[in-house]
Amino acid sequence: MFDTYTIRELLLVALGDEELTILCFDHFRCVHQRFTDAVNRSQKIQMLVEHCDRHGQMERLLALIKTKNPYQYERFELRLSSRPPSSIPVMLPPNPFASIGEARNARCFVGRKTELRRLQMLLQAGSVILVGPMKIGLSSLLWQFIPLGRGACVGPIGCQELEDRDDLYEQMAEGLRVQGHTWRVIRQALKSREILLLVDDLDAGPARGITIDDLARLRAIASNNARFRMIAVSHQPLKEVFPHHGPDSPGYSFLQPCEIGPLTSDESRLLLSHPWVLGAPQFDEITFGQLLMLAGDHPFKLWRAAFHRYEAQADPSYDWLAAYRQDLEHLLA
Repeated sequence: MFDTYTIRELLLVALGDEELTILCFDHFRCVHQRFTDAVNRSQKIQMLVEHCDRHGQMERLLALIKTKNPYQYERFELRLSSRPPSSIPVMLPPNPFASIGEARNARCFVGRKTELRRLQMLLQAGSVILVGPMKIGLSSLLWQFIPLGRGACVGPIGCQELEDRDDLYEQMAEGLRVQGHTWRVIRQALKSREILLLVDDLDAGPARGITIDDLARLRAIASNNARFRMIAVSHQPLKEVFPHHGPDSPGYSFLQPCEIGPLTSDESRLLLSHPWVLGAPQFDEITFGQLLMLAGDHPFKLWRAAFHRYEAQADPSYDWLAAYRQDLEHLLA
């Protein structure tokens, strides 16, 4: 009986996607024929392992891996030659990577020092729109500015949570602590006070009735009150979210764009090694390499891969790679 769990781990670190595809084409043609553009590397590995397990070709597969990457094979050899892991669950501290929401305080936020420095610099000159793909950490970054506001902080107001445009103004009025939620009342409060307005998921605004005219109102405030600042989040460029027509400047022109991408390699390792839960065991170097190869430097993908890998430490029978793939299909669709 072969330890398919360890063999999958070995394949992840021993062969890149192109090498894996070529190996299957040369030696496991029936597996290769099932590959499509929609099949990722983890799925290819699972197909290959299932085929070899079902048809008694594990020894042949291991010999091929050893030929292709003897260094990684040697690192795994002891585990491959030992008995398969016990299926008896182990008592471990709570999973450090269980949460899936944004990091709302500094204790739960690591990395992004370069982005935080750049944003603080941009805020000295005006308002900012953070732009980046889903689950890249935009909302977490937004929350880090709450204690940095020298004046009153309004928000974060999440546009996905709004019922309609009136709901936006009601939440602004509540944050400003003024009576009434008409624009006239809100404008009066914004005109003369030092305000930091935080708006999350601005690209969801049009579906809630928020228009480019609402942004133009905030632009007018920014033009007349040098102490007003706004930080917003969008997963798409605002020119696509709020199409502009007419001779005047677009309503979003006061928001300086700041693109947010993946973590650095050092930040990725910091995310995985941070002591989130007291007493929780740290991943070893092989697992670090596996997780980084699997998820890249995308913070959410790394976080979810680490969650499922930790679950496999507590329960060796847990198919963490399959669970991770299901996560991405569900949460990043």
